[in-house]
Amino acid sequence: VEQQLHDASQALITQDDELAGKVRDDDARVNQLEIDIDEQCIHIIARRQPAASDLRTLISVMKASTDLERIGDEAGRIAKMAQAVSGMEYPADQYTDFRHIASLAEEIVASSLDAFARLDAEGAIRVIASDEAIEAFIDRHSPLPSEVALPDASFWNDNQKRFLRESLADDADWAEAVDHLDARLRD
Repeated sequence: VEQQLHDASQALITQDDELAGKVRDDDARVNQLEIDIDEQCIHIIARRQPAASDLRTLISVMKASTDLERIGDEAGRIAKMAQAVSGMEYPADQYTDFRHIASLAEEIVASSLDAFARLDAEGAIRVIASDEAIEAFIDRHSPLPSEVALPDASFWNDNQKRFLRESLADDADWAEAVDHLDARLRD
């Protein structure tokens, strides 16, 4: 999933249709892995009746696999957008904010997985602190005037504006995150 997220971001930034296709193809494999992990955890719970701490670990693994599958789905959506814009000409700085946010997302996913794998509470706390960069983006662009719709904000490029409009119109999985961002930018 880490590689899928990275590849999706790169496909959008570089308008690489082939890489975007690979990301979308990998989504089915990620979906199957989530199902396999859930089945294995359920099997262990049913057959071995684990103690409380082991049960908590199994439940955490199941929740993490669901979250990773969702991240894979979002990578697939980014790849779909990359395919839609591939071949269009944009200035080199068109994706400056996206590059930064994508880099933060990749770092957060990698650090989260590392902290989880090592059962590293301090590492998990550092991941939470990394949200400060996202907060800086919100601080830099808020408050957004009430008369300006989020997709019409001046800090988005044309593709970002189109993506936001489509996400809200289609009530896509991103719509909840877009609504949350909208509320945060107006605080």
